[in-house]
Amino acid sequence: MNQSDDEPVIRRRRFITDSNWWRYKSSTGDTVVAGSPLRLFRFAPGARSLLETLESGQPLNDDPTSSRRGHVLGRLLDADAVHPLFDQSIHPSTPISDVTVVIPS
Repeated sequence: MNQSDDEPVIRRRRFITDSNWWRYKSSTGDTVVAGSPLRLFRFAPGARSLLETLESGQPLNDDPTSSRRGHVLGRLLDADAVHPLFDQSIHPSTPISDVTVVIPS
C-alpha cells in the first residue's frame, strides 16, 4: 500500500545529548541543564520518556503530527543541548555536489 501525499512521513532520527547534559528527576517533572551557553530546562513528567530516549541514543519517531514532542525537541536542538546524528542507512552516500561549506569570516 502506497502512502498518499496527504499523509505525514514519519522518519526515525537519532540524537546525542551534549557533553554537559545533566538531568534531575522528581515526581513533579524533570530538570535538565545542558546546551551552549549552559541553560536550565524544566519539563513536565510527560516529557520523561522523550528525555530517556534521547539519553539512551535510541531512535525517535520524527512525527510531524506530534507538536508537543516536536516543541520539546526543538527547544533542546536550538539550545545545542542535543545534536542530531547522521544516519548512514537513510543517506547511504551523499555526493560532494550536495554539500555546502560555509566558512564564517
